[in-house]
Amino acid sequence: LLSAFVKKHQSAGAQEVFFFFSGHGLYRDNEFYYVLRTYDELRPRETCLENSELDDMLRALSPELTVKIVDACNSGVPYIKSPLDPTQLQKHIDETQRRFSKCYFLFSSYRDQFSYADDHLSYFTRTLLDSIASRNPGAVRYKDLVSAIADSFEGDPHQRPFFVTQADQTEIFCSLTQSLKDLVLSLLGTVTQQESSQEPDAVSIAI
Repeated sequence: LLSAFVKKHQSAGAQEVFFFFSGHGLYRDNEFYYVLRTYDELRPRETCLENSELDDMLRALSPELTVKIVDACNSGVPYIKSPLDPTQLQKHIDETQRRFSKCYFLFSSYRDQFSYADDHLSYFTRTLLDSIASRNPGAVRYKDLVSAIADSFEGDPHQRPFFVTQADQTEIFCSLTQSLKDLVLSLLGTVTQQESSQEPDAVSIAI
């Protein structure tokens, strides 16, 4: 379905492409895999979606702005590998610029970390919703989300979100209205009520 969508729309160009994934992930041999329902650990390339493949498909849409929010274990993909040979720095910068004009990539954890959740919601997604619900109506920038998430996980030794940004820091995620804020608050309120009655233990969302 994803490749069919890209093929259908790649000739039109896009102002913004927004990709959100919440589920299982794994990092192997310098590649992040989005784990699908057909996953077979002996055939990860056939039964998963490779991050590099997804990037190529998104780039084919020629978007002015590319946004990826990935809530999965091991999702923090290093777009400039480390350690980096200083003589290769410009090559990496040029390759990144060719791949995406402007981008915000928000990953829920580093490539060697789990992403954690309770019985109702992942901690990363909850923080994302909290950062929206805590604001007054008006424009919400992607930079606002990045800052709120980074502050929330500051000092957490088990899970720390990873960000890749190449943009002006002025791009707008949404125009927050009171009705939208009330909707997010109601979703968070439902989760909070469920948690207060059941008090689930935290678990990782690793496969």
